[in-house]
Amino acid sequence: MIKADEIIKSKRKTLTVSLDRDGRVIVRAPKYYSDKQINAALADSENWIRKQLAKYEKNKQILNSYRIADGGKMLLLGEDFEIRFADIESETVEGRTITLPESDPEKYLKALYRRIAKNYFTERTNRFAAVTGLTPSSVRVTGAKTRWGSCSAKKSINFSLNLVMCPPEVIDYVIVHELCHIKYMDHSKLFWNEVEKHIPDYKQRRKWLKDNRFIMDLI
Repeated sequence: MIKADEIIKSKRKTLTVSLDRDGRVIVRAPKYYSDKQINAALADSENWIRKQLAKYEKNKQILNSYRIADGGKMLLLGEDFEIRFADIESETVEGRTITLPESDPEKYLKALYRRIAKNYFTERTNRFAAVTGLTPSSVRVTGAKTRWGSCSAKKSINFSLNLVMCPPEVIDYVIVHELCHIKYMDHSKLFWNEVEKHIPDYKQRRKWLKDNRFIMDLI
């Protein structure tokens, strides 16, 4: 029988079962729920939980194949790049190889990704702004982990640094998604119609993001 790794009781009215980033089974339940009721809910969700655990293990194996180590590999714009360490002062990219200073490779990789992300996201945003007629007040790259992008009421668009690891067509979808929020600050039918006007296959690209959200953990 599946057991919960953590049970969180609060004033909520419904019970939910989910897996966190570490593959732990988390139950959120109303304060008045008994252990018997919680165990019954876990039993009802057992098939779903097992499928999610299997998916977690598969994703974990994929993540383990990517690492910031000499001879490891990382994703950049949807492509695999070999990671090399060397006694150098700054990061370099040559072909499909990223060479990092061995003194603090993670720091320099993030600096490289941030530089590439800022230039790439800005260029693509400007391109789609011209196509859609929706122009942001600014474009920023942040360290957000729970969302790929956001658009403020002041039309400022933020993109997660981790988005730079995704394929270009997926990045384009996120850019158009956030630009459309300039016109519609919700996820109404009008909003999605606007997205579809510019990205007809947005559902497939959105599915890629959902299926590969664990990639957010790479850096």
